[in-house]
Amino acid sequence: MNPFAEKYKTLSNAQLVEIIDTPDNYQAAAVTAAEDELLARDLSLEDMAEARAGNKVRTDETAAKAEKKKAFEDKFVNAASLVIETISPVQKTPASVNRVILLLSIVFGIFGLVQIYHFADYEIRDLRLNYHMPISMTLPSLVQGLYLVGTAFMFWKRMKWGWVFLGIYITYSAAGTITAVLVVLFRNTFVDGLHYDFYPYNAASFLFNGLFYGCCIWYIYRANMRALYTIDKPLSIITAATGAFLALLTIVLVAA
Repeated sequence: MNPFAEKYKTLSNAQLVEIIDTPDNYQAAAVTAAEDELLARDLSLEDMAEARAGNKVRTDETAAKAEKKKAFEDKFVNAASLVIETISPVQKTPASVNRVILLLSIVFGIFGLVQIYHFADYEIRDLRLNYHMPISMTLPSLVQGLYLVGTAFMFWKRMKWGWVFLGIYITYSAAGTITAVLVVLFRNTFVDGLHYDFYPYNAASFLFNGLFYGCCIWYIYRANMRALYTIDKPLSIITAATGAFLALLTIVLVAA
């Protein structure tokens, strides 16, 4: 007795037709069982045509899904390759403007998401511990996170305000790092009574921040980058001055 006979009695007409139409995909006994079952059902030509039409629709849908999945995978692989190529320490040619814009957008977008996560983590922890941290301590993380995510998106979309907001932030960060170093080194002179112990890892952190934001400033304030975002020289000076002023203001308010 054919081992597939009983099982194939439960299959639909379309499933049986698919088996006999694609015999290379099945065992010979399976094809024979499908043919016998279709003969036993005594289907009309219209029934067979309807079954084949349904199979074609499902085949087309499957192929479309596979093509869509492959397109997504290719897009993801290309984006990943672009990022890896951009940040690779060995560059055969200078990184293109588009690649650096993409990299900066990703980096500052991640910075923003981290800040938003910190805000959510604070709030969830407060609820769990039934402790209410002052909003003044947690809100800056949310504001900074939203600011960075929005800025990264606008910068990636080549929007003028994306450049301006990013320019303010990186100048603010660079100026803040320099000011913080000066305050730490000469804290007794600048701010009487400010208690801040200097540790070796502070130096590494300051150095990394200074180099990172310094490189960002050097890159986005270049003429070709400003031209891409239609930023004239006066606006770039105002942007840099705004960032530096906000950094000094923040240091003064923290030290007050």
